[in-house]
Amino acid sequence: MARKKKNDAGGIRDKISSTFESAKEKVGDARERADEFVADNPMKSIAIAASVGAIVAIGVTALIMHPRRKSFLDRLFDLF
Repeated sequence: MARKKKNDAGGIRDKISSTFESAKEKVGDARERADEFVADNPMKSIAIAASVGAIVAIGVTALIMHPRRKSFLDRLFDLF
């Protein structure tokens, strides 16, 4: 019984290892495609990066500056 669990663990390790290797290859391919895109389209890449940065900055600012909504009890205590 214990031997079977050990074999199952080895099978799981093999699956995890193969999945990791597959993901590593896909990430490498995506990086290469991104590098090619940036090399072929430098101005478009700059515009995309600036747009994404502006959108993130607006979102963070909105989260920080947004006033917290008070609960009913907090509003009630403010009256007294």
